[in-house]
Amino acid sequence: MNLSRSIGIMLEVCLGALVGLFLVAFAHPASSYGMAEPAPSPSLTPGIRASASKEPSAASKEPFAAAWKYPKDTPALSLNFSPYYMPGADPDAQSPISENDMRNALEAIAPFTDTIRTFGVSGELTKLYQIAKDDFKFRIIAGCWIGPGYSEDMARGELDTLIRLGNEGLADILVVGSEGLMRSDYSAESLIGWMEYVRSALENELPVGTSDTAGELLSHPEVIKAADVALYTYYPFFEGISVENAAEELLNMHQRLLGAAGDSTMLICSETGWKHAGESVSAAVPSFENAARYLEDVYALSRKEDIEIIYFAALEEKWKNKYDDGYWHLINQELEPMSYAQAALNRIAEERGEAAP
Repeated sequence: MNLSRSIGIMLEVCLGALVGLFLVAFAHPASSYGMAEPAPSPSLTPGIRASASKEPSAASKEPFAAAWKYPKDTPALSLNFSPYYMPGADPDAQSPISENDMRNALEAIAPFTDTIRTFGVSGELTKLYQIAKDDFKFRIIAGCWIGPGYSEDMARGELDTLIRLGNEGLADILVVGSEGLMRSDYSAESLIGWMEYVRSALENELPVGTSDTAGELLSHPEVIKAADVALYTYYPFFEGISVENAAEELLNMHQRLLGAAGDSTMLICSETGWKHAGESVSAAVPSFENAARYLEDVYALSRKEDIEIIYFAALEEKWKNKYDDGYWHLINQELEPMSYAQAALNRIAEERGEAAP
């Protein structure tokens, strides 16, 4: 090979490499390679620090694009929903809930809500999904409950019901378990196996994931990687954070989880809220004023950063008081908005073109 020919080949190789590097850099955001994000701009909402949102990659959007919600595109809330609001109703006692009572509760939240997240698929809750989907067109994040001491057959029964809901078009996202890692109800290995079991039995392209505390998910990155969607619970209230700083801390936690999720797993905040009564936790003080502030701040954060945040909780359920888990609700037992939430809910309903609750 002559010298001029060798030089020509070397130039072609170098040019090709330079073009390749240019195309890679152009095709991927800087954050994918650990480069610094642009500096955040000041937020217009008190208590919220704005930051550069990372647009989900094509890998995280497909093939489940229809399942995701982008709050920038809609004013509607996502709410945690359980129908045990009637006097004396208690799922621990397997209290019956009529279809009419379920329908009334769904009607109460419909003006300002387009998405509900559930905590079970069996028992009385089997009646909920057809009503919520057919009568109210809700987007449904269906969760199956796998509790302590569940046998493999019991867990498999819950999973099979969850699969059926997905295959019948009665759920849009399928969630295996709720804070079971935090309670040590099951192992990460079992959870990953259950998610794969559900995924392998689906006839429709639906995302499968789990919900647990933000801390547990960060401690189990293998669970995040195994999920199509990781739903995290995070309550600044329980961390003793003042309401003035609470939404900012929620955003900080979301950004930490983004690092673990990468581009293949969608993130949704499955639970957050603020008590309007009860005992304080350090700087976190329950009151109507603070509950209203946190609702407004989280709603603004969700839309500004395009993060789906499922607020806890839709309805007053007095059975939870025995677990010291009351006073989070937006709607009281009479299915009327709480006074502290009324202004926000009215504004959301009006923006959606719905009658105010």
